[in-house]
Amino acid sequence: HEKGVLVTNPLEYPFTVDFELEDAVSPSGGGLLTITATAEPGGLDKYLTIDAEGLFQTDLFVEDGLTDQRVEVEITLTREQIAALAADGQIVFTLIPSESVIEQGALYVMMELTYGAGGGTGDFYQFDMAAEQSASLSLVGSEASELTMTVYDAAGVELAVGQVGTDGAVAVEHLLATSDGSYYVCISGSGDYELVVNRNAATDLAGNDSLVLAQQIESSPLAGRQWVIGEIDDGETDFYAVQVGGGKWLDVRTYTPDSEAGPNALEPIINIYDADGNLVATGSGRMVRYRVPSGAGETYYVEVVGGGSTEGDYVLSLKVAGSQAKGEKMDAAGLKGPQTPLGRALGRRGN
Repeated sequence: HEKGVLVTNPLEYPFTVDFELEDAVSPSGGGLLTITATAEPGGLDKYLTIDAEGLFQTDLFVEDGLTDQRVEVEITLTREQIAALAADGQIVFTLIPSESVIEQGALYVMMELTYGAGGGTGDFYQFDMAAEQSASLSLVGSEASELTMTVYDAAGVELAVGQVGTDGAVAVEHLLATSDGSYYVCISGSGDYELVVNRNAATDLAGNDSLVLAQQIESSPLAGRQWVIGEIDDGETDFYAVQVGGGKWLDVRTYTPDSEAGPNALEPIINIYDADGNLVATGSGRMVRYRVPSGAGETYYVEVVGGGSTEGDYVLSLKVAGSQAKGEKMDAAGLKGPQTPLGRALGRRGN
């Protein structure tokens, strides 16, 4: 992205010039601010000062020793600095001449900000996480497989690139935050898409319709529970894999929150299978508990299916505990656990 502003006003003191760069987006890397001037900035008392929305302030051309000549200076900006400046969609640089800068004919100042390392083009989205929280990101739509999804931290370091699944969706299954702060998603390519970001919850990646293809749950636990956001559509079934130690209780619950489109018709059935594919517990409704025999700790599989061919969205919650949970109160929508979804965005990338 390149942003430039030309000012033809003489730089007399007192005088300030605001360079307002509109429609600024959060970049995926650092940037370079180039300031070109014809004035009399050339000496300890003749200089220009640039202020970046109070984030930093720097004196320019102090020791150039130039008079009435074209001068140029470059300032390197970090990814975090640009992100902070662009947070409201507008970047404002204020240029302030020193008292000794005098009018000399047709003077001008031009400022150009170039940024976008790590690709530089695309749709950018921001979300926040605390250290040790996790996020799952998915990019869906008929043209999703033609797009690229890249995740960056606040310093512009690439953390993950979405992988295309069996159903054409692009996903980052488990992004673990190493520190508190903002994280950024860049969608590049061409096509329509829907981006969903779930914090502390896995996303049903589809294609997990058998024990062999069961999706491993990797979301960070909240109060000992792991969460999955999923959907049952057109008679499909979803399988998830979870590790359970011998003698432990596996507590599985589902919630069916309504959506903006209306009531949720899904009537979930929960099935639990052992590592050999034997059905060991089943139940219709909201909860199934199963105690793993002592010495039989291994991978178990949880299946969610719509009873009576019903369809809809669900929130799946799993907890492995040393004793049977009693009197545990849960929000009927499952929102006491994960923030689901943390964000959802519709977009279209042009050619």
